[in-house]
Amino acid sequence: MQKRYQLHADQFNLSANYFGDLVKKETGKTPLEYIQLKILDLAKEKIFKRGKSVNEIAYEFGFSQNRFNNL
Repeated sequence: MQKRYQLHADQFNLSANYFGDLVKKETGKTPLEYIQLKILDLAKEKIFKRGKSVNEIAYEFGFSQNRFNNL
């Protein structure tokens, strides 16, 4: 699980364990939960403030468009 947020820990020059502990202490969420919520916030902003479609945003975030064709 730590490998999923190691990149984020590296950006702050922290170990994955320490990064995880800090995120949990400050937010009450696991690092993965926190990162996923931030990604959702960015996607929402792109939809509502920039008028992009769900398919455009899915593509930007690296998701297959086929999964979102019915949205």
